[in-house]
Amino acid sequence: MNFYLLGQTHAVLDRLLEAAVRPEARTLTAVDPDYVAVRLGALFHLAFDGGLLQVPARDDGPDAPRSAR
Repeated sequence: MNFYLLGQTHAVLDRLLEAAVRPEARTLTAVDPDYVAVRLGALFHLAFDGGLLQVPARDDGPDAPRSAR
């Protein structure tokens, strides 16, 4: 799962870089601006489902400052 997500993330970043460097190119990223958002959302969904990303529980982090309580 790690290698799959790494490869997919690399592909998305490669397309973003190509669209930034060559805006006149007719790439999927340049044609459909929602492509990257949907793709990254799917990658994060897979990472959470696979247990690679976790949202820490409220008690796992450091104590919040008094002003934040």
